[in-house]
Amino acid sequence: MMAGAFDVQWTGIDDIARKIVFEPLANGGHMRIEYRWTGNKWVPEGREPVEEVNLECASRL
Repeated sequence: MMAGAFDVQWTGIDDIARKIVFEPLANGGHMRIEYRWTGNKWVPEGREPVEEVNLECASRL
């Protein structure tokens, strides 16, 4: 993964692992890329440039 990038991974009820990766673009913003795990490798399913990304995490009480 490139510097400044982050991803979110999950396995759905269909038992398929997926992830969304946000990679920074040179001119600002990020490229959002969706992947699906085949059992051997991550396969891209779609992508789009996005202007702004915010990540919220719940804090434990």
